[in-house]
Amino acid sequence: MNDKTHWYAEPLDPRSNKIIGEFIVGDDILLESFSKKDTQGMEHNVFELKDYSVAKKILDAVQSLELKVEIFCAETGSKLRQPPFVKQKRINKYEFFREHTDRS
Repeated sequence: MNDKTHWYAEPLDPRSNKIIGEFIVGDDILLESFSKKDTQGMEHNVFELKDYSVAKKILDAVQSLELKVEIFCAETGSKLRQPPFVKQKRINKYEFFREHTDRS
C-alpha cells in the first residue's frame, strides 16, 4: 500500500510562527497549529501543509527571512519524521553556539 505523504512545519520561535502563519495562508495550510508526536515520542506543534511545494517554499525562505523552523513529513497514520534532505540544512553546533553567546 502506498500511503500519502503529509507535510508539516513547526515554527521554533514567535517571529517565525507569525511569518509562517502569514506566509502559508489560505489553501496552502490544511490545519492550524496542533500537536503531533514524532518517531521518538516527542510532541511538536505543527501546521499541516497542503503539499511538498509549500514545505519547499518555506525551506527556500529560511535563510532570506531568518526563520527558525523544522519541516516534517509523515505517511497517513504515521508519526512525524524529518526528511533526510532537511537534516542537511540544520544549523551545526558551532553556528548555534556563535549565534547564542554574548558578544559584549
